[in-house]
Amino acid sequence: MAENILSLCNTALKYGRIIQDIGSFPILGQTFLVLEAIVAVVENADHNVRTCYVFRDRIVIAQHTLEKYKKEDLENNVALIAYAKVLQDIEKFVRKITDAKGFKKYWKAMTVKEDAESLIGRFDVAIQDLGLNTLASMRNDISKELAIISDDIQKMQEFMETVQTGIVGIDGKLDKVTELVVSLQNSIKTGEVEQSILNSVSLEAKDIKQDTAGFADSAIASDLKTVLWHHQPAFQKDMGYVTDAELKEVEKDVAILKQLQPCKNIITLYGVFKIDTRLHLLMEHAQYGYLYDHMQVNHSNMDWSLRYSIALGIVQGVCFMHEVGLLHHDLRAQNILLGEHYTPKITNFHSARPETEVSRPLRSGVNKIRWTPQERAKNPRLRFNKRADVYNVGYLLWEIASGKIPFENDKEFDAIRKIMEGLRDPIPKDTPEKYAEIIKKAWAPDPISRPTIIEIYMQLVEANKELQGGNKKKKGVGVDELSDLIDEDGLIDLGDNTGPSIEDALKAHSSASYDIAYKIFQEIDTPKAHYYCGLYNYRGLGNLEVNSEAANEHFRKAADGGNPDGQLRYGAALMKGDGTHRDVKLGFDYLCKAADNGSSAAQFNVGQIYWSGRINEIGVDRDAGKPYLIQAAKAGHPHAKKLCIENGIDWE
Repeated sequence: MAENILSLCNTALKYGRIIQDIGSFPILGQTFLVLEAIVAVVENADHNVRTCYVFRDRIVIAQHTLEKYKKEDLENNVALIAYAKVLQDIEKFVRKITDAKGFKKYWKAMTVKEDAESLIGRFDVAIQDLGLNTLASMRNDISKELAIISDDIQKMQEFMETVQTGIVGIDGKLDKVTELVVSLQNSIKTGEVEQSILNSVSLEAKDIKQDTAGFADSAIASDLKTVLWHHQPAFQKDMGYVTDAELKEVEKDVAILKQLQPCKNIITLYGVFKIDTRLHLLMEHAQYGYLYDHMQVNHSNMDWSLRYSIALGIVQGVCFMHEVGLLHHDLRAQNILLGEHYTPKITNFHSARPETEVSRPLRSGVNKIRWTPQERAKNPRLRFNKRADVYNVGYLLWEIASGKIPFENDKEFDAIRKIMEGLRDPIPKDTPEKYAEIIKKAWAPDPISRPTIIEIYMQLVEANKELQGGNKKKKGVGVDELSDLIDEDGLIDLGDNTGPSIEDALKAHSSASYDIAYKIFQEIDTPKAHYYCGLYNYRGLGNLEVNSEAANEHFRKAADGGNPDGQLRYGAALMKGDGTHRDVKLGFDYLCKAADNGSSAAQFNVGQIYWSGRINEIGVDRDAGKPYLIQAAKAGHPHAKKLCIENGIDWE
């Protein structure tokens, strides 16, 4: 059916262009213009895609049927005018529901489903008045269409409640960032860029200190040099020789990309400067260097908790880019930096452009043919779109799973041939099933079949929850229950109970052979093992004495490795000053990480802290706290449910 619709769509669009060229049938031509606009919107939609398909498919069939009627008869038909008006209203509706900002207003008005039903009804009346009897079969599918629309609305609500909380900086800042990006893009197009904007990205070479003696740098990034700027480490990237005209273009690009700073998963660009005639880009320093280089050395030590954390962070960054209308064009492990706590940061925006423009390399990049989406391998002139970025995300998730590059043992020519034939690298056997499914969907041969980046994000969140849930086997009181308890200062009270075992635990731990278990945990050296080492020191299990400082050091390592239980424990310790220095804001950051990684206890605590405002350093922010409380309540957290009920928060 999908192939038939696409074939009919292409035929209708060609016919429409002929009508428009003739120019004698303005109303009929207008209907085809609307179809063309809707098709374009659907191709790049991130939200409510299936709802858009409902309307697109109806219009395609109707327009195809119109081709069989005499143009002269149609043009003078009052019914055609009414039909054209319905199509215009459908176009407006589709644009609203595919845009997060527009949908937010729509969602609050609670009229999305009603408006969709109204448009379907008006459309049916219009085609009947036109005498398009061949479309009668459509009316048999209305219940199915309404079910699709309802499901889309539910998913979009989950996005508004869950995704915008997870993408740090996106809620409350997204609209402002989008406006700034669009404003800059328009200024660049008209050539009216304010000099102050260009000056803001133009740096002086004398202000960058090249001598970093005494600064210990563990980052693995061969093409980046660590320098000092304002007494802080930064990365300097040599961009090569540029002319003055090229420098102006680069400054414009950097000015746009600097607007993405609110997102923690996108590298912060400080500006550009020249040494002689060579251009250098100054950016945020990242503690662990490139993801690709890090995996070459440490991939076998990266457990799935850390891999999920990195994957989720990358997808958050791409979500942010797509929401503000930018595409990356070159997503792969070699273009991801790892910052503090292994936070992934998207970088190397050599080809990043607004989605409405063709890509324009900022400088010559390395060969990226192995990551080429299948449709562009077949037709390099095809415009790069969000679905192409999603393909790259799919292969990036595969890189995280395998630690390799695509078609590693093939020459470039053989790699591109395999891509064109629809072949993909085998997914490692130890890859969690749901994670593997996300990869397969993302690199699907047909771009339309690929999920949106928002859908990938939500699927990753759910898959990660399952992974963490599978790692927990309650023994006594679990971590989720311990961290419920808030003391009088609003800080987390972890109590005196032992935490849960994970991965069904090691047999030694399960049988209370703590000395043997602790020795094994020490030898494993993974985030999960560090969490257990911390727990053993915290509780004084086996022959160990209670040692809060040693416990917190292990919790810190577990937290920085992406383990949500470690993030919860270490965050609580920092906020209370329990066995470590007191740092409320840093501790709260760790709690937020645990919440974003699916810990319902952390979600409740973050939500409660925001909601109550009982911690001065954090303050009151109920808009920020509400989605966390809803997530925790949906996960069955009893205290979250109670707080939601008491405050009239609908979480069901």
